[in-house]
Amino acid sequence: MTNKPTYEGLKKMDKTGKFLSFMVKDIITSGFGENHNIKTTHKIILLNVISLTGVIFMVPMGIVAFVQKNFALGLFDHFTAFILLLNLLYLRKTENYQFACIFGISMAGILYFFLLATGGVNNTAHLWYYTYPLFASFLLGSNKGAMATTILLLLAIIFFALNYDSPYLTHYSKDFIIRFIPSFIVVFIYSYAFEYFREQAEEKLISKNTELNKTIIDLNKIETDLRKTQEELEKRVQERTSELSKANKDLTNEIKVREHTEKKQRGLETQLAHSQKMEALGTLAGGIAHDFNNILSGIFGYSHLAEMHINEPEKAKKYMGQLSKGTKRASNLVKQILTFTRHVESKTMPLSVFVLLKEALTLLHSTIPSSIEIKKNILSQAKIMADPTQVHQVIMNLCTNAYHAMDDVGGVLTVGLDEVEISEQEKNLPNVNIVSGKYLRLEVSDTGHGMDKETMGKIFDPYFTTKELGKGTGLGLSMVD
Repeated sequence: MTNKPTYEGLKKMDKTGKFLSFMVKDIITSGFGENHNIKTTHKIILLNVISLTGVIFMVPMGIVAFVQKNFALGLFDHFTAFILLLNLLYLRKTENYQFACIFGISMAGILYFFLLATGGVNNTAHLWYYTYPLFASFLLGSNKGAMATTILLLLAIIFFALNYDSPYLTHYSKDFIIRFIPSFIVVFIYSYAFEYFREQAEEKLISKNTELNKTIIDLNKIETDLRKTQEELEKRVQERTSELSKANKDLTNEIKVREHTEKKQRGLETQLAHSQKMEALGTLAGGIAHDFNNILSGIFGYSHLAEMHINEPEKAKKYMGQLSKGTKRASNLVKQILTFTRHVESKTMPLSVFVLLKEALTLLHSTIPSSIEIKKNILSQAKIMADPTQVHQVIMNLCTNAYHAMDDVGGVLTVGLDEVEISEQEKNLPNVNIVSGKYLRLEVSDTGHGMDKETMGKIFDPYFTTKELGKGTGLGLSMVD
């Protein structure tokens, strides 16, 4: 009847296995430091594995040597195991893997040479020699490993050359030596080459990593600078936005103030226009009343005289003629008023202004004093669409105003007619409401005493006049406008 493992037994086995696994892992990782890289970590693991393996195998092998009456080999195996254990403990405590590697490789070299010299069990110990170049190259590097391997090779060659005859030393045949040395050199060369090229590749990798780290540092610096620049830019944008918001607020307030001011100004302008309109209406009414009063006074006087001399046909006819003139004057005054107020429709037709101008100047020659010289500067014979009566009245009013300004002292009355081109810029001039294109210009100038700015601002107002009573109604230039 077989005994089956109980649950408690399995649990104990599992705990034991975990403990042994933890112990082996703890021993293998002895000497790990925080600043060790992967390569150093691999070297420490290999060194610990070699030391642990050496301790595990050397102790039994020493016992076997003692059993076989080979006391020297047994002592050496135990001594080597003790030294490897000390090296393992030293590495665990100090983490100085460089010294531990050199010491471990040195002890391994001594052990391997001792095994080669004594032959080991059945003269097979020389096989360990082939592992030495691999361990030495990896733990010490290609150059130091090559030096250690070369020393071990020289010791073997010296041992083979001396060929001591001793019961404690092994004697090797020439055939063995001829095969052993070249094969060991081949292993040596391969180990050195492998480690050398691995170191070269590692140096290139380190160089690339260094360049990469430098590039990463530069990129991080650039990123930091960009972040600072972005933060500064955002700060400036916020400041600028704040300034623009403040400026926008100020501008909005200014616009409101300006709109209020303009509204107030428009109100004042409306009041002024209304006041001026009332003033013009007052002037117009006064002028009309004055003119009609003069005309009615004449009509009334002549009608009374005609009534007194009704039995005297000649005198009555004379007075009736004056009545007819008075009614004509009243009719003309009414026509002027209607024309000014645009109640009489004008009839436009193709008109040669230069012909009408010559007729008006001929008429003026017979009415103006001889002390006034008339100069004509007619440069165009173009036609326009206009009312002949209104144009004739404009010419007569302008020229009459001009010679009235020189009536006392005389002077020169100049009348010009030419063609002008009004551009897009000129059509937007103040007080000018016309479209661009070709125009016929009538220009009247005199050498009179002139007028001030205040008078010039009112020259086109109806019934405004600076002349003395009886010399003008104030409607002349208002008709021109």
